[in-house]
Amino acid sequence: MPPCGPPWCPPFDPDREWARATREAPTLDARIEAFVAESSAIMERSTALFTVASQAAAVEPEIAAMERAAMQHTLTDLRAFAEALATDHMLPADLTADAATDLVWVVAGPRTMVSLRRDRDWTTFQYAAFVRTTLRRLLVQL
Repeated sequence: MPPCGPPWCPPFDPDREWARATREAPTLDARIEAFVAESSAIMERSTALFTVASQAAAVEPEIAAMERAAMQHTLTDLRAFAEALATDHMLPADLTADAATDLVWVVAGPRTMVSLRRDRDWTTFQYAAFVRTTLRRLLVQL
């Protein structure tokens, strides 16, 4: 089985409706809303899987490789979001696409999602509010 490929990690598809919305919505706020909608849906359906995979990765090299590949896949999606913001001049002048990718990774990446759900017992609604508010503050006020 490949480390990350169908059905584990479908390739990034820039034509998915949510992906287009995060790249093509006319305002930063609309793009953040599209991003929050998708990341919240992912949290709702995948946090338990991410939690188990993370635990299993500690003792199973094959699962660890799959987890690393899935993290890289997620990073690709987050980078596409940040690069579109940069291309459309929606980032603060002193914030590069790479730095924005890192910020989005910390705020909404899989490990943050799992930690908030598992360790802090957050709901999907709380997670969405956190991501929305934090991205608005970071991407507008930096």
